[in-house]
Amino acid sequence: MDELQNLSRNVRPPDRRQQRTRNALLAAFRDLMFAERYDRIDVAAVCTRANVGRSTFYAHFAGKDALLTASMHPLLTVLADTAVMGDSPSLAWLLTHFWEQRRHGRVVFAPPLRAVLERALAEAILARLGPDQRLPALQIAAAQLTAVDAWMIGTVSATPEQMAARIAATARLAQ
Repeated sequence: MDELQNLSRNVRPPDRRQQRTRNALLAAFRDLMFAERYDRIDVAAVCTRANVGRSTFYAHFAGKDALLTASMHPLLTVLADTAVMGDSPSLAWLLTHFWEQRRHGRVVFAPPLRAVLERALAEAILARLGPDQRLPALQIAAAQLTAVDAWMIGTVSATPEQMAARIAATARLAQ
């Protein structure tokens, strides 16, 4: 019991100032991403919009790609979970969100952002499958993002539930 109390005393709650700064950087990036082309956005513009210094930016993120990955992390998590479990209760919700935001999706799923997201998704899948499963993780990530992109641009006609079933089926690649 004493050991648990000592551990709980050593665990610090997240610093609210750091979280506010991180959220400001993510919001500034999101706003810029939909106003400018990705290749025209630089760290200085994100810092200016978030009203933080460059060194503060780098205390939170390694660069622009890391910021993109962090902003998409909750969404990529659903796809990564689906890759391993074969389904996710949040997948239909995620696809509905993608469909409702498909105008923005055309920006996010297009080059060069697509490659960044595909690498991040593959790493998230790899973390769930194990280090010896790099090729299946890469295959699943590419298949999932290709399916979502094709659906959002109208190449594939399906409901979010139908797409969820098809995307969940890509988990069979890992078996």
